Amino acid sequence: MGNSSSNAGDTKGDSSNIDLTKFQKVHKNDNRENEPLLLRAGEGNTCPAESSSLSAMEIHDLIQSTRLEKAYRSFIFERQELKRQLEENGSKTPSMHLKNKEKDLNLLYKALRDKMMSVVRDSNNEQPCDTELLVKVAQIIQEEEKREKDPGSGEWSWRDSWKEAVRDGVKAKIQSVTLDTKEQNRAWLAVHLGQLGKAVVEDLENVKNNLKKCYHPSFNVFNTYVDSYHQAIAQHLKEIYQKEIETKDSYALLKWILNDYKSEELMGSPTLQPDMCDNIMVLPLEDDFLNQIKEKYWQQLKEVFMNIFRGIINTEQNNMIEKKEPEILDWYHSEMHHDICKALDEYMTRIQEMNANLEGKLLCIFLDELQCFAERFGNDFEQWYTDMSEPLCAQYQIAHINSFISIQEYLEKHRATSAEQVEKVVQKMDAEVNKLGQTLMEKFKEKTEPNFKNLMRGRWISDEPFREIVNDIEVLSELCQHMRPPYKQKFVDEMHYFVAKQYISQMMTSRWSCGRRDHERIVFTLRRQWGVLYENFENMSSSMNWVYPAGEHLVDIIEKKKSEDIKIVLQSLVKDYPDISRKHLRAVLDFSGKLNCLQKWAILNHLDNLHQNPVHAESQNQKFFSEIPIKKIHCFCCVSGH
Repeated sequence: MGNSSSNAGDTKGDSSNIDLTKFQKVHKNDNRENEPLLLRAGEGNTCPAESSSLSAMEIHDLIQSTRLEKAYRSFIFERQELKRQLEENGSKTPSMHLKNKEKDLNLLYKALRDKMMSVVRDSNNEQPCDTELLVKVAQIIQEEEKREKDPGSGEWSWRDSWKEAVRDGVKAKIQSVTLDTKEQNRAWLAVHLGQLGKAVVEDLENVKNNLKKCYHPSFNVFNTYVDSYHQAIAQHLKEIYQKEIETKDSYALLKWILNDYKSEELMGSPTLQPDMCDNIMVLPLEDDFLNQIKEKYWQQLKEVFMNIFRGIINTEQNNMIEKKEPEILDWYHSEMHHDICKALDEYMTRIQEMNANLEGKLLCIFLDELQCFAERFGNDFEQWYTDMSEPLCAQYQIAHINSFISIQEYLEKHRATSAEQVEKVVQKMDAEVNKLGQTLMEKFKEKTEPNFKNLMRGRWISDEPFREIVNDIEVLSELCQHMRPPYKQKFVDEMHYFVAKQYISQMMTSRWSCGRRDHERIVFTLRRQWGVLYENFENMSSSMNWVYPAGEHLVDIIEKKKSEDIKIVLQSLVKDYPDISRKHLRAVLDFSGKLNCLQKWAILNHLDNLHQNPVHAESQNQKFFSEIPIKKIHCFCCVSGH
């Protein structure tokens, strides 16, 4: 607004290049000179000829009809005329006519500015744009910038007003982009951001190719529009963020901010080069706002993974309730590991599309939930395994072992991203595999234990319990064919070790001895049964072959009738198994039933001598006899010593 002082009309009119000689004083003989002229603007006066002076109303009409060049010339003439009249009036109090004229010119000045800013505001929203009109607006702005500090000029910055008009035009452009509700379109935000990006590029292309040339370079037009888009979009995104944002929406928002905005699809578009500089391509959001979006997304992903894992457990339980046999794809197969790996792969791919180095954070969230899942899985399924019948229960246990092994292998490719946390989860997976394997092994032990105890009844070795044991081994062996390495080897080795130890322990805990009558037949049976066990585990590719000689040595001892022959066998036994004790050997000698106490004493002393030989120093890597407890003591003299 202009000042109402006596200098209100003072301008730099002399510096204007506009020809003002055709203009005359406005309404010199107007009978309503006491009324501001713009108050009569609504009266339909006819525009005067070029050679005539224009009234305030006529200038106003020119402004409203966007005949800005003529309106501006007339306004400049009237402003200079008012200045001359005020100077002629000197120190006298200005007449009401002059006061009203001054008010009218101030109103016209603001109307001119508003109209010009309207032209600027609409210039990027009108197709095609009236570039000639925009050129005139830019010229008038430059002319008025020369007079900004003069009395009578507006109390505003023309350049700032222009920038504000640009911002308003940009805001209008953004608001014109369709924004559906989530009820209308589940992908409402992704679609909106895509359309918004397209609108921004099209608008900046128009600025670069058309609007920019309408201005003097000092306007820095392209950068002004880019900066306006930065500000307007930042505010627009904050408003959107106040809506109900789901996981997919948070992802779309983050991806658009962190990647798409500066990509070739938007600010980095080749069509905006070379005007678009790298340093103005990134959306300058406040750190707090960007962190809010990220944190919300992380919390949402946490919920997503929790729901995925919960769904996996429910699926597995339903399959077990329905007694569906696990699919065999080389191994017993469960979709569990596939669903888990797919979940991380899917969201990792999305995170990588943001190009913001957020993979580590995503992996940490996933691994935290995976560790909780493994613990919950073990707790939930412990009872399920107990209630299920064989062999379906074993099939599921092996399928789940295979799944956990697959998950472990899958996590290895992410170790470089978060080594410590990956190792922690891998160990948890390993613990669950061992837990499942031990549950399977304990059932095998429980099932075979009664038959092992019945192997050597009285003076006879019954083949029926042994056949039951072999059958259990073969059943579990068949199941193990569908167990994944490397745990398969560990499980087979543990089963082999257990069977060998249990079989041999029966020779040392039996209350009966072979006796002379059935001795050869018993030795034959022992050797044959031990060979059958060896063959079974050989077929299972057991790596515990080192336990096989133990049975052979013991059967040789039981077979021998002379102490000297037994001592020879004993030398090989101690060499292979230096942890055999006097108690173990005494139990075997008792089982043999052929030697008296003195003979046994001599053989036991020979064992002591062998133990003292450094050649037979006990290996710390392989323990066998020391794992077999001996409770029965027949004769104190025979067990004293080592």
